[in-house]
Amino acid sequence: MTFIKMNADGAFWEGWAGAGVIFRDEFGKVMGNGMLCVPLRKLARHQGAEFEALRVGLTVVVQRGYEYLIVELDNLDFVQFQDYSALATSRQGNKPVDTLALIACKMKFGEESSSTSEFQGFRSVSLSLLLRQTFFAARVSLSLSLTLIDEDERAYGRRVKKRVRKKMVYGMQPYGIQSMLKEGHKHLSGLDEAVVKNIDACKQLSTITRTSLGPNGMNKMVINHLDKLFVTNDAATIVNELEVQHPAAKILVLAGKAQQEEIGDGANLTVSFAGELLQNAEELIRMGLHPSEIIIGYTKAINKTIEILDELVEKGSEKMDVRIKEEVIKRMKAAVASKQFGQEDILCSLIADACIQVCPKNPANFNVDNVRVAKLLGGGLHNCTIVRGMVLKTDAVGSIKRVEKAKVAVFAGGVDTSATETKGTVLIHSAEQLENYSKTEEAKVEELIKAVAESGAKVIVSGGAVGEMALHFCERYKLMVLKISSKFELRRFCRTTGAVAILKLGRPNPDDLGYVDSVSVEEIGGVRVTVVRNEEGGNSVSTVVLRGSTDSILDDLERAVDDGVNTYKAMCRDSRMVPGAAATEIELARKLKEFSFKETGLDQYAIAKFAESFEMIPKTLAENAGLNAMEIISSLYAEHASGNSKVGIDLEEGVCKDVSTMNIWDLHVTKFFALKYAADAACTVLRVDQIIMAKPAGGPGKREQPAGMDED
Repeated sequence: MTFIKMNADGAFWEGWAGAGVIFRDEFGKVMGNGMLCVPLRKLARHQGAEFEALRVGLTVVVQRGYEYLIVELDNLDFVQFQDYSALATSRQGNKPVDTLALIACKMKFGEESSSTSEFQGFRSVSLSLLLRQTFFAARVSLSLSLTLIDEDERAYGRRVKKRVRKKMVYGMQPYGIQSMLKEGHKHLSGLDEAVVKNIDACKQLSTITRTSLGPNGMNKMVINHLDKLFVTNDAATIVNELEVQHPAAKILVLAGKAQQEEIGDGANLTVSFAGELLQNAEELIRMGLHPSEIIIGYTKAINKTIEILDELVEKGSEKMDVRIKEEVIKRMKAAVASKQFGQEDILCSLIADACIQVCPKNPANFNVDNVRVAKLLGGGLHNCTIVRGMVLKTDAVGSIKRVEKAKVAVFAGGVDTSATETKGTVLIHSAEQLENYSKTEEAKVEELIKAVAESGAKVIVSGGAVGEMALHFCERYKLMVLKISSKFELRRFCRTTGAVAILKLGRPNPDDLGYVDSVSVEEIGGVRVTVVRNEEGGNSVSTVVLRGSTDSILDDLERAVDDGVNTYKAMCRDSRMVPGAAATEIELARKLKEFSFKETGLDQYAIAKFAESFEMIPKTLAENAGLNAMEIISSLYAEHASGNSKVGIDLEEGVCKDVSTMNIWDLHVTKFFALKYAADAACTVLRVDQIIMAKPAGGPGKREQPAGMDED
């Protein structure tokens, strides 16, 4: 631990009081010095010179940002003033500063021409507060102030600080990294400053997400920078909307995002498990292990964990038909239950139907974008349905509201008269010419619409504006008109119907036309929506219509559907499954502990702590369900030790049961990536031994609050 030693002393000569300060590093090398001279008449007693020396030195300490300080004085009264272990008395070490103080007196260094009547001297100075703040704060980042008993003394304190700031020459040059970087930078190094503080930030983040783990996880109410409200227990949404600033905690956020993008589920497990690993690493560091030894142990542990995880895979689960609904629900149930506990049976059935409908011939090519969600207020979960096709939250433009077994023409540029590319002028000399011009425009639009109708299309879909004249002729030729403003929705509509989007209004080719079984405008919960069904055609889009009482409930239901769809995609790649309900974690913990006993080096402690970290999952599941965590964990260990490796927690009854009877299974690929990303994130944080932050770029300052307003 690096420290700075400060010697301070005062001296008197012909009516002047001088203060001297010398700073040395831990090796005794002089880093700098300072001097100050004050007329003796301004001090109430000779002890004031000693105090001036100490105060000047502490001012430098505050400005330089030193953390660990040892002060040597030759004044026994100061040392005995309070019982501070950091203060020491020394005659020998203070001889040089005594000389400095005397030189300051003789040279009248820092002299001021102020009248003595302005200064009443020090009668009560809170020296103990000043020393306590300087020596025992976690970091010296406070502005030096003197607590005086009346206004005259406060004025004197301000003048002394101003004189120290303006007229004192410290003679201290920046050294080390301070001389390399710009002023205003931050540099944190060592175990206490960098490693432990990083671990603490990650622990705080994992504490937030941990209580949302499992079926009984609590919701978080998050309001983002746009004042949008989120009420959810989905860890991916929580960490995304929190806007985490700490660089180490951001690593855990990135690990959670990587898990969400790779699998679509398990982000909470990633963040919470990484936080638990770092918390146990902190205990090992305090025991004396070096972070490098912990990283080696953690790396061995995660490699062994992956081996054990492969052994726990349920036999026969590697082969499955992703079009069998029962097999799909078995693997999807745990993921959906973690978001909507008690409603997983209804939701899993809906999601499985939607996914199976759009599953391609090669399941590995399954696209999650083909399962859409339409959220409509009103009703309840029992009103949710599946539509083989799309649900557009818009009404039809014209008066025709229903068409069956129709061909569809899609125009991306809109259904209206197209403007010319260059500007032109038309000279009209008579009313007859004006009438003919209008009739020509009408005839042109009618010709275009008639051509579309003759092609066999009964439905026109516009990606832009629909003109009044064009709509008039669409009504005449019995054409249904839909308007889809979003280009992404337009692409999905083309996928649903098999149509090709045409840029300009005109006669479409037969190959460009799509087909729908029915297009109808329906009213659901007071909202008019257009339902596009394609039961028989080559449909590749399916929509889950969700009903709920509030927007927050609908958003949470949508996240549960997303988790289920992503789980379906993951099982299309790898259908292997492992026991759920914390059975896998307890078995991993038990076998890893046995593995740690066989290791001989210091990394065995890290492996044991890695194994202990797995207990976080059953402990959190039990605590969130209001159960006794210690009893549950001890029961699980007892069952697994007797060979029942599939025993997990039954949260409804509060006992330990075989997961095969409860039908709770997790996907192997979800566990694999979650544990891998968590271990990688923990090792990345532990590898950091220094944090160097440059001075932030300038910008508009913080807007001042109106009078009487607080920061909130």
